[in-house]
Amino acid sequence: MTATTPTFDFTDAAGIRHRFWRIAEPMLHHALEAELAERTVYIADGHHRYETALRYRDEMRAWTGKRGGDEPFDYVLAFLVNMEEPGS
Repeated sequence: MTATTPTFDFTDAAGIRHRFWRIAEPMLHHALEAELAERTVYIADGHHRYETALRYRDEMRAWTGKRGGDEPFDYVLAFLVNMEEPGS
């Protein structure tokens, strides 16, 4: 993905550059899902937002009767970081 043009590319007020790529191809979604399936994910910050998103999903499923897993309320925004990355 990083060989392509990012969807967003900007520098913030602190001078830090941020680049974001949108992954729209289903095959890449499945590959990422398979890569993360057996890994442990720690929520260091945002665990309350995640729990709220799950509660919202459950309420929307009950209200709409839709439980297929493909509705907008079935998704949560997440940012994953390698814990072993030293940063710079």
